[in-house]
Amino acid sequence: MIELLNVVKRYGEKLAVDGLNLVVREGEICCLIGPSGCGKSTTLKMINRMVEPDSGKVIFNGEDVRKIKPELLRRRIGYVIQHIGLFPHMNVFQNISVVPKLLGWSKERIEKRVGELLELIGLDEAQYANKYPSELSGGEAQRVGVARALAADPPALLMDEPFGAVDPLMRSVLQDEFLSIQRKLKKTVVFVTHDLDEAIRIGDRIAVMKDGKLVQYDTPEAILASPANSFVRDFVGSDRALKRLSRFDVNSVMKKPFYVFCDDGIEEVRKRVKDKKLRYLWVVEKDLRLIGWIDMKNIDSAGSMEEVITNSGIKNICIREYASLREALSRMLSEGVKVVPIVNSNGSLVGEVSLSDIEAITEEVG
Repeated sequence: MIELLNVVKRYGEKLAVDGLNLVVREGEICCLIGPSGCGKSTTLKMINRMVEPDSGKVIFNGEDVRKIKPELLRRRIGYVIQHIGLFPHMNVFQNISVVPKLLGWSKERIEKRVGELLELIGLDEAQYANKYPSELSGGEAQRVGVARALAADPPALLMDEPFGAVDPLMRSVLQDEFLSIQRKLKKTVVFVTHDLDEAIRIGDRIAVMKDGKLVQYDTPEAILASPANSFVRDFVGSDRALKRLSRFDVNSVMKKPFYVFCDDGIEEVRKRVKDKKLRYLWVVEKDLRLIGWIDMKNIDSAGSMEEVITNSGIKNICIREYASLREALSRMLSEGVKVVPIVNSNGSLVGEVSLSDIEAITEEVG
């Protein structure tokens, strides 16, 4: 889909990109990463001709980009930047519909597409379509930026540190949501980041750059397991086994949870758990929405369910179903628990992951 052939870019005496050869396969996410000034953002901008290379070729979908007018090329490649770049005088609907309007889409087609994209990024159309950028949170604005890049359904996306301007918690949420979108759309993505954990979490392949050169290009697993040289080894750090947990979603190892309903009687619960070696029980509503847990050491002496259900702190230990095992481990350590519940977007219980499950994975990949 995207190929760079011996690409060189100079700024005066500085060699920003030095003989870069890189192939990004269709439907994959390629993360460009390296120290500041290594040439990753310059590389990204040469793909859509925001920056012109001094020599070499950039091929997009089998065609030399120099033979495509820049404005036409950019309509075929979505672009998302760190500070989003939403037009402040346009509302959300107008921002998302910019490129479709330039392409001459009908009003009906644009309205349908904006509605589809707002649903895709998890923003209610009735609530958000008429809001202006100044009325959005950082995370909401970033989602709209992604929707705008996807508006004309381009085959490829360029993303320049798209989540770098939001707080760590929101960044993790946006990463998960982006991966959820990518599972559905399978776009070809070139993603610049300075955050190694982010690259490991979302990249199908990672290009490690230094001084304008490509040092190693491989899957996150291969780079963590076999760094090409001392630079890559130092760059990825000594906690490589821990970083590899970012490559696994909790739903890949989660187990079926044992739960009771909040309106069950205490005697009924005692009968259900009799002879079961349980340390705790999850408590749910009829729709399986998780509301608390029961410590089993208290159940024999309890006179009612209300006496033994613990509700406080339940939101702090919940993990979304597409979160990484590294996030699950972090939550266990911060909350002092050995098991965390897994919930879907509606807050319904879908599974659980234990410390022993994570230990088993680390032994497999270690």
